[in-house]
Parts: sequence; C-alpha cells; structure tokens
Amino acid sequence: MAEKQISFKIKSITTREFATIKSAYNDGEEIGIGTGFNFGVDSDNHAVAVLLDLTFECNETPFVILKISMEFDVLPEEFESFNNKKSKGIVIPKGFLTHLAAMTVSTARGILYEKLKDSNFDYLLLPALNVSEILTEDMKFDT
Repeated sequence: MAEKQISFKIKSITTREFATIKSAYNDGEEIGIGTGFNFGVDSDNHAVAVLLDLTFECNETPFVILKISMEFDVLPEEFESFNNKKSKGIVIPKGFLTHLAAMTVSTARGILYEKLKDSNFDYLLLPALNVSEILTEDMKFDT
C-alpha cells in the first residue's frame, strides 16, 4: 500500500556549525565521510526538524565539519495523523522522514559547496547518501 502524501513546507534552514581544520588534513591520505542524523518534533507548532552532522575525515580526524538543521511545517490536520493513541506519542512514517532527510542532505550539499568554494577544499563534494538505508522504520517521539 502506498504511503499517504503529507503536505509540508520548509520553515527554516540553519547552519549550526561550519569549520575547516587544515592541520587535520594530510594530502594524499584517504578521505572518509561521517554522517549523523537527529530528528525532533514540535507538536504544538506541527513541525518536524532534521539535524544533520557531516564530517570529512582524514585518518578518522575531521578536517571539514558541517552541522545544519532544517525545520518543516506540516499541515495541522496531517500532523494530527501522527498521533498514536496506543503509545501516547507521535509516530512519523519512515517514508516521510526519509524524504525530509534527503532534502536536508541536498541542502547540506549546496551549503558545503558555497562554504568551500575558493578554498583549499573546493574539490570536496558530498556524494549521494542513501538515507533509506539509515531510516529503516517509523520513528516514535514521546509527547
């Protein structure tokens, strides 16, 4: 069965942290990427937040750090469908969270490009991330 389409809009985009640490980068060393997602809800304002932490790492030491958050407003009547009376909490469908997480990754890619252009790290690009492998089930939030 197809998931119900959920209407939303972007409420805000915030760069919470950005840093480059040139001394942590060794030319010619393999570069790794670290990612971390956190999610939140504001049931009073019918909003969902996605927080994304990205690091480019050399020898497991970050040399580029980007942390962003995006807030999304959901139509009140659709947000109410997230209320789970059994668990007395908010349950956000995996497909919807995956969509919001993918939008956040794409936004981070653009922010990263702008922050790194004309720098020693302007060649770094954030590759595609399959967030559906990260989010494997609906997410419950206590109210």
